Amino acid sequence: MRSLPPVRVGGLGRMGIHQQRFSVSSMSPTLWLDAADPLSIIEESGRVSQWRDKSGNGNHALQESTSQQPLTGTHTINNKNAIFFDGISNNFTLDPIKLSGSDELTILFAARLETVPDSISRAYFGFGGNSVYRAYCNAGNDDLSLAYKHHSVDLMKYSGLTTDSLNTPQILGVIGRKAKAAGVICGDIGLLFNENAASDNAIGFTDAAVGAINTSGYGAINASIGEFLVFKRALSNFELNNVGTYLSKKWGAQFHQIGSAEL
Repeated sequence: MRSLPPVRVGGLGRMGIHQQRFSVSSMSPTLWLDAADPLSIIEESGRVSQWRDKSGNGNHALQESTSQQPLTGTHTINNKNAIFFDGISNNFTLDPIKLSGSDELTILFAARLETVPDSISRAYFGFGGNSVYRAYCNAGNDDLSLAYKHHSVDLMKYSGLTTDSLNTPQILGVIGRKAKAAGVICGDIGLLFNENAASDNAIGFTDAAVGAINTSGYGAINASIGEFLVFKRALSNFELNNVGTYLSKKWGAQFHQIGSAEL
């Protein structure tokens, strides 16, 4: 699968700042969806039936129903193609089994909210089952919120950040670490963690969707998504900064470097 050339990210060496070559594949993602790669998009008349996973794990994002298929070729972020979700019914489903089995998880994505949710919260993605990872905008505003449950024996936890994401490209995401349970990531702000520890049970999903969620009380989101990454581990802050820098350069979004105090 063709991908863009590696993006250079900054680092500190003995002589000061130097540049390192970075590629997503070097991070061994579990899922990698990239709208800028036309070879990863299976479409007919602009409606996308399959957004192919570039990680090599075959976890392609699928939508068989024509009326629910997101669009390609209609919206761009930083002059690169993005997948457009109409906020009515557009969404993709993923294989939840391929996202399960680890005890920590990181999800990062580049997106732009197109309209503020009205009377209900609207989800960028939702993975559900014994475990829950869900990122959404609250009804009536463009703030990013996270609902998180490591396993059914744990309590549901919620975090939120004011993102100002309407019509502005953002690097967003969530991270689950056993030591601190749940974190919500907003590229221009940083990383906010809940301080509640989670159980040692393995993560288990029975449903997974991008652009919507299989849970009552949440709707499909009206947004454009450029790239969507899942790692079946908790990335270190150094790794988060590398991936965040890569996404911010590619999609024209701000990214606040995450410091050690935010671990």
